[in-house]
Amino acid sequence: MLKQRRWRCVACRQHVSLTAGTMLHNTKISLTVWFWAAYLMTR
Repeated sequence: MLKQRRWRCVACRQHVSLTAGTMLHNTKISLTVWFWAAYLMTR
């Protein structure tokens, strides 16, 4: 299983992820697969 990458916000010091606040926030599919699907759909 892949380790989730999170960063700490400088202003509020909370941990945030790359997909926080996006439609991909709670997805179990990796970003690589999402970007590949978007690429294939726009081609």
